[in-house]
Amino acid sequence: MLGSGIRVGSAVALDVEDLDLERGEVRLRTAKGDRPSQAVLPRGVAELLRGYVAGRRDGPLFPGRRGERITARHFARRLQCWLRRAGVERPASPHTLRHSFAARVYARTGDLLVTQAALGHASIASTTVYARCDRERVREAVGA
Repeated sequence: MLGSGIRVGSAVALDVEDLDLERGEVRLRTAKGDRPSQAVLPRGVAELLRGYVAGRRDGPLFPGRRGERITARHFARRLQCWLRRAGVERPASPHTLRHSFAARVYARTGDLLVTQAALGHASIASTTVYARCDRERVREAVGA
């Protein structure tokens, strides 16, 4: 989620067959507004997923103990455990991962349209919350 910006509901709804690891894409059948869409995966995430699926052809991408689909709440609990194990002390949630992804895309590109597309937002207005301008860019723009 941190690498792709997808929502937790979309992540837990993924099936193995939704992955196109050769193209570095994932098909989101469950997205906000019931709009099917796609997300782009960074190469490193695609490689990790390639090892994770290890020959599985179908079924939930992230199965629970009995092979059933995990819930968004279950994912949030797992995330808390993973953060503790990693020594991360700042509070975080699945949406924090999406927000961090969006902030990183905007910081890298300075382009709200690219950020909107990466997040799958229907409206640019939803994306403007990530628009931040650092002081150095302002200084450069005014010739200071």
